Order: sequence, then structure tokens, then C-alpha cells
Amino acid sequence: MRQTLALVVSVVLGAIAVIAMKSYIDREKSSTTAKWELVQVVVAKRQLRVGTKIAHEDVAAHEIPAQSVTPDMITPGKVGLFMGREIGRTVDRGGFIMESDFARPSVSVSAGIPAGKRLLSIPVDQVSGVSGLIKPSSRVEVYFTVSKNSSHPGERDVHTVLLLSSVAVHAVDERTMEVPANDPARRAKSYTTVTLVVTPQEAALLTAAQNIGHLTLALRPPDEGEVIQSFGAVAAENIETMAREANQIRRRMQELESKK
Repeated sequence: MRQTLALVVSVVLGAIAVIAMKSYIDREKSSTTAKWELVQVVVAKRQLRVGTKIAHEDVAAHEIPAQSVTPDMITPGKVGLFMGREIGRTVDRGGFIMESDFARPSVSVSAGIPAGKRLLSIPVDQVSGVSGLIKPSSRVEVYFTVSKNSSHPGERDVHTVLLLSSVAVHAVDERTMEVPANDPARRAKSYTTVTLVVTPQEAALLTAAQNIGHLTLALRPPDEGEVIQSFGAVAAENIETMAREANQIRRRMQELESKK
């Protein structure tokens, strides 16, 4: 009887030891897996000499441990930002391609501005900036709203007008090109400034408007080239009339679309 009891105890203790050992091994394996998680970075598929303009066939994805990745390395999601740009150093086959390899020379930004145009930045928030939907190369309408004292004591009149139509966007914050769709940076929609391409007269108009009232941007379709003519100021005394006209135009447009 004692021998049987001792055997049972031994079996139970052995089972506990096996379970404990398995649990320890699983924890170590999980820790090791997390520690050595692999991340893809961009490497040269062939030797790239200084001045080479990078193309997709020049690069390949290579997996390395996550803890070995440095901020300067380029991930496959960001490689599109560097296509067509000249590399600033020679990279051997299989070598890491770094963001710093594409450091731009000190060239004035104004060199790319069309003749007769100016770049002017205006501050925006989530509402006036169309909820982060504006991209470099978009076209926008600029609306101006001003509040002034009313003829009735204690009241203020608000007027809104279409200030400029079909204005090209040069940059959003400091970004002058759209982020590729598969890049994680595209998820960051917030920005605080939009830089527009305008004439000197339009720049003066926008500058004055910013100091007098409030500017709001509206995003246009990319293939709509027509410049909208100003339809007059919208104010408290005419908003009902303007709303009726706007809805009549909307109904006509819907009828035309339904006949296509």
C-alpha cells in the first residue's frame, strides 16, 4: 500500500514538473519570438553608385530583427517617396538604403514656383481644413466669413463670400507630395497649415482676409477645371433666398445626372 501511494505521489510530482517545465519553455519561446521579431527594410538589389536615380528594380525587401532597425532605414511602405531621386552615396549590393542617402542639396524652394505666382500658407483646423482630406496638388475653394456690428444693438451681422476658386495646393504642412497609400504615415490626417499657389493680388487678398475674418477651404473634384464665379455674399437677410437658389441648382444637376 505504501509503495503504491509513493508511486502515485511520484507520478503526480512528475506531471507537475513536466507542466511547469513546459510553461517555462513556452514563456521563454514567446519572449524570444517577440525579441527577435523580423521587420522588412529596403536594401540595394545591385550596386548603386552616387547619382543613381532609384527605380523599383534597384531595391528589394530584406528582413532583420526589429531591435536592429534604425530610424534612418527605409521600409517598403516608404520606398515610393524616394523613387526617381538621386542617391548621395555608393551602396553595395545587399547594403541598407537610408533616408539620409537622399539628403537634398541646398536648393531654394522658390525655384519650383511658376512665374507670376506666390506660395502663401494659411492656418487651418479640422473644420476649415476639410477634416484632413486635402493633399498636395489638390484644388480648393476659399471662403471668407466676417462678423461685424449690426444696425440692431447687441447683434452682429455675419457675411460669407466665395473669395477664390480653383486654387492649387502646393503643400500640406511641409509635405509637398502625397504619401503612398500603403505608407503608415498616411493615417496621420491632421495638419495645421495649407500652402496655396496664388498671384500677388490673391496673396494680398488672403492676407487681409485672415486678419479681418475667418477662412474656410472646400475641396474640389480634381478634374473640374471651371472657375466658379462669385455668387455674392451670404448673410442673415438673404440666406433663405440663397438657400432656395442653391437647392434649385442642386435639383437641376440631379436631373441632368439621372439622364446620363
